[in-house]
Amino acid sequence: MPLAEKKKGFVNTLIVYLIIFFLVFLIVNHFLFKVTEYVENTIPSIPANSKIIINLLTYHTRAIERWDIAYLENKDNSNEYLSRRVLGLPGESIFLKNGDVYVGNVLQQKNSSLQKGLWIPGFNLKDQVIKNPLKPEELFSIFEPEFWQITSQGTLVSHPGGTGHLTFQMDNTGENNTRDICVSFDIIFNKDMGRFFIMTHYYDKQLLLNLPSASTHKDAHIQEEMKILKNFSGIQLRPGIAYHVEYWLYDMKLEIYINDARVFRQNWGKDPLNQKRLAPTSLVLGVINSELTINNFEVKRDITFESIGRYGCDPEIPYKITENQYYVSTESPDSSASDSRSNGSVGIKYIKGKVIMTLSPNFMNWIY
Repeated sequence: MPLAEKKKGFVNTLIVYLIIFFLVFLIVNHFLFKVTEYVENTIPSIPANSKIIINLLTYHTRAIERWDIAYLENKDNSNEYLSRRVLGLPGESIFLKNGDVYVGNVLQQKNSSLQKGLWIPGFNLKDQVIKNPLKPEELFSIFEPEFWQITSQGTLVSHPGGTGHLTFQMDNTGENNTRDICVSFDIIFNKDMGRFFIMTHYYDKQLLLNLPSASTHKDAHIQEEMKILKNFSGIQLRPGIAYHVEYWLYDMKLEIYINDARVFRQNWGKDPLNQKRLAPTSLVLGVINSELTINNFEVKRDITFESIGRYGCDPEIPYKITENQYYVSTESPDSSASDSRSNGSVGIKYIKGKVIMTLSPNFMNWIY
């Protein structure tokens, strides 16, 4: 075959493949998935200025669920698309109070797999110490220097000799009335002695997480008031080994993770609306005759839905969602004018898909 005919055949084949690729791209991008810029920055679990992937077929095969991030057409501007968290479903009576979602006066809880992706950065000790290296002790309302030291890298170091406390200022998380929190840190007993504890007040409950060194011959445990809820059999913190601890308080639940394994879960139930004024959660760290190090200390907070707007923002006047309508919201009080809190529910015809993933800056991270 002459060389000219070979080149012509190659070019024709290439054109065919390009046409097929283009057609596949059109089908995927317009009928299966859509990739677009996210510029609103009103949902913290979607990184600012990222690209998002929307599954356009999801709601053709399954029902819209509470906590989904729906991709919807602005009913007042068909050329504008919004990403909103689904809070209420057809037929429900919904209202927001203290940042939480209530349906029929019952608190709506999130499951732990969803909650893991919803924690918002609040306080990072290392970051704060770097910003304010002169007086890091002022980050705590109670700081006992005879028992505690904060290094220039934001590491907490305890000294033996008695019982020492640190009381965390909850407004350092970015909100003055923070209740639902995730306390996260890495702990190392430098010497096999004493114990470390976390004490919190959450709603009307006083909780104590006790993490003893191996030398005490006692298991770690969690207690409410004076009652032990659970001993973590076999979990004794050995010297020189780093243990990653996460302590979750959210939606009237407590979960504790050690080295990414859940060791405890308590659900106090979907209690009816608490009419009393709720105090923020308190957080106290303590040591008893211990020499230990705490790295990567963070306190994260949960997403909240502020009751700012006309609809569903007064417990005395719950908002009734009609058939084929959904109550959607951002997670920012500044943008309530663009969601159901100010505009009422959204019809299903405006919901085009579900936001499932971000492409950048965190490449291919699932969205919660």
